[in-house]
Amino acid sequence: LRLATAIYYFCLARTELLCFLFMLLNHAINASVISAFYPLIAFLWGMIAFPRPSGIFWYIVIIYCKTSIVVKYIFQFSSIKWNEATGEAQKADPMWLPNLMGLTKTDQLFLDTVWDLLVLMSVFIHKSCLETAGIWSLWYDNFDDLEDEEIERIVTLPNTTNAAKRLFYYLIPSPKSDDEDLEVVEQGDTKETSLVDTADEVNEDCESAESDPALLLDTVDFTMLAKLNFVMFWTLLIDKTKKDMPKDLYLPMLLSSLLALLVTVLGWSAFGKVEQQNKLDVSELLSTNYIPSVFLIILLAQFMMMIVDRVIYLKKSMIAKYIYQVFIVLVVHAYLFIFQPWFTRESFRSMAAWIAWYIFFCCYFTLSAFQIQSGYPRLSTDSIILRTYGWVTYIVYLGYLAVPFLWELEVLLNWVCTETTLTLDYWVKLSDIKAYLFKLKCWQVTYESAYYLGEKQPAYMKYGIGGLLVLLLILIIWFPLLFMSVVTTNSIANPPTGFSCSLSVGGFEPMVSLKFTQVPSLSEEQYTSLKNEIETTNTTNMKLNNYTEFVNRFKATDITRLDVYSDSNTLWEISPAAVHYLTTVLEKNSGKQGFDVTMRFEWTVYREPESTTAQKLVSGVKEIEVVSKGDIGVNRTKPYVDREALLHLIKSCDTNKQLKVDGLIPTFIWAKETEVTSVDLFPKPDEHNRNVKNVELALQHFREPNKTATEKRCAIWDGYYWSINQISEFVPNGTFDNPVDMGSDPNKVQFYIFSDRIVSSQYQLIASYGIIGLYISVVLVIFKFVRLALADSHTRIIFQEMPCPDLIMSLVSSTEMVRAQGEFVLEQVLFRKILLLYRSPETLIVWTGRHRRLKEE
Repeated sequence: LRLATAIYYFCLARTELLCFLFMLLNHAINASVISAFYPLIAFLWGMIAFPRPSGIFWYIVIIYCKTSIVVKYIFQFSSIKWNEATGEAQKADPMWLPNLMGLTKTDQLFLDTVWDLLVLMSVFIHKSCLETAGIWSLWYDNFDDLEDEEIERIVTLPNTTNAAKRLFYYLIPSPKSDDEDLEVVEQGDTKETSLVDTADEVNEDCESAESDPALLLDTVDFTMLAKLNFVMFWTLLIDKTKKDMPKDLYLPMLLSSLLALLVTVLGWSAFGKVEQQNKLDVSELLSTNYIPSVFLIILLAQFMMMIVDRVIYLKKSMIAKYIYQVFIVLVVHAYLFIFQPWFTRESFRSMAAWIAWYIFFCCYFTLSAFQIQSGYPRLSTDSIILRTYGWVTYIVYLGYLAVPFLWELEVLLNWVCTETTLTLDYWVKLSDIKAYLFKLKCWQVTYESAYYLGEKQPAYMKYGIGGLLVLLLILIIWFPLLFMSVVTTNSIANPPTGFSCSLSVGGFEPMVSLKFTQVPSLSEEQYTSLKNEIETTNTTNMKLNNYTEFVNRFKATDITRLDVYSDSNTLWEISPAAVHYLTTVLEKNSGKQGFDVTMRFEWTVYREPESTTAQKLVSGVKEIEVVSKGDIGVNRTKPYVDREALLHLIKSCDTNKQLKVDGLIPTFIWAKETEVTSVDLFPKPDEHNRNVKNVELALQHFREPNKTATEKRCAIWDGYYWSINQISEFVPNGTFDNPVDMGSDPNKVQFYIFSDRIVSSQYQLIASYGIIGLYISVVLVIFKFVRLALADSHTRIIFQEMPCPDLIMSLVSSTEMVRAQGEFVLEQVLFRKILLLYRSPETLIVWTGRHRRLKEE
């Protein structure tokens, strides 16, 4: 009950806050030019006026509110066609003039005007509360704070209930000397009187004005009255001596700005023209290394706003703060309610990010206005250091120090914007001393002073904190392996979408060119059969140490089996000159050795990976030499191609002979993230040649049936193509599975493609470093930091083990205090005293030698 009563009286005492709240809600919901008047007048006048807004402010709000309601109702008449939408597109367009002005014809007019009615009702409630308390005044009550030479006439209205009938007015004469009697001098119809009139004369004037209302109006110069009230408003705004309760609201203002910046980062796509399919979250945006220019400009603008606000806070300039308030309020409202709807063609009410951004900026504007109203405190800390000591503030301050360059930026700004005799080097030293003493005091308050003398460390500290630290170090040591294991478990498939291969000789056009877009994955039965055949070898694989380990890494959907017919898809497109050159190179005449020639097999795997680190196209290649049988040594083990047999095929165009090519075309292909290689799944030597297949290369030609025998001559560039035929055993169990029947004994070949799974997008950035990279960039870096923190700790004992740093903290605070007072000589003296303390261990022991209070004392 007492709490409810206290809340009730608080609401009665600050009813203007209710008025301001409804004004801001009105504009946030209507988002029109008409409703923009409320936040502008609230932020730039109502919340700033000291000690409170005058009655004329509330009368202006009342008149404007009534007028806006009447105007909205007038534009609902059916005779007015200007604000009637012709279609849904025009009705949804935020830059359509009726939408922009807030005068759209609607069937829900009451819902549009209910917020105006709430504003009107809250203002009347506020006016009633002020009149009941006897503090309602149409103008400022007095002008005692103005200098006599600044004004010529002062007219005020009293704050009584019959203020409309009674009027105090003073007519000021021309300036006169102090010795001259101030008395009434009548010259025609003009009357001059003194600034300090007697009470009887004032009462007589009031009685005469009360008896004649016309005289009341004639005697008031409202133009001069408004001008003098503006002068009074400005004087109270910039005069620090009249504000007896200054407040430091910089920290909540900074927090509001940071929250608005966070909304900008999380909802970046709402602050620019971004298509729906291009909207990404922040992590995906950073992974693309692309920052939209509009988004960057908004971030820089908000950051510069915080910098300018900090500079004004340090300078404590009320004029600069008010001018900055006017500029920011106008810019933010113009940007959010005019530029953004025009640029994106979205309404304010449809964008949640805009609404959240505006809410935090309203909090900032409100706090900034109250800061202007109350004034800056003259003596304040030159840092964002919290003023209480405890584990919460200790953790918060450590987080603040962990932000890169934030502490350095604050120190530099403080030095630039503060009147001081210290150089930058000395300023940094003083700031560092203050920060260290703050952390030391927090640590002592929360930890060291909580134990008895001679008391052992409790078990919950040893096994709680100590055990957690041990576990943390173990996790750091094993982090790369554990992380990569988790990444591998949660990886996603990256199946091939196409496969192509080609066989060429001597660098000429491919003899055999195959391309396939249908690449089916293995079924579970085929996957089991493949593993069973590999396991029946029952021996150790030379590459993988366990011959089944490689296959077990993959699932059935990660393995593709291609049982394909292997006639070339294209003719051998080679010119007569190229054939002549190739045969010349292959020939070996009159002891003249031909050039070295190789046969090359190249394969390519096509993918559509979801990861940005995986390549869409990976290729592999393998070559063997083309040599004569006479040049082969007795102990030669490398595969080769018979030069004479190949030459005979090309020169004679013999389609009935086959050239045997061994050890060139792999069966098992391993498609990694960025490359592709061949892999052996059967131990060597393999009598069935299953790792690298043996094939027969044959020349094929299609002759038209009506060709005569005389027309049959060898022109290898005329309609010839090549084919390969696998003579090695097919896997598994010699089976060839192709649904298309090409007759008896067609040319065919088999490939297996093992596709590595890729990391999902959430682990992609860290996983791209690999195991070795994670050890270097994470484990070693953390080790260096931990070792630097623990090593040479004996050299820091004199500073870390101060029993009571209160005297030094008081000396630092005194240095800041005398600086704020302008006593720069004392500032130099006190700072040199601090330097002396840190240079003299004996003096430092004396200053900090008082032992901490123990519990038993």
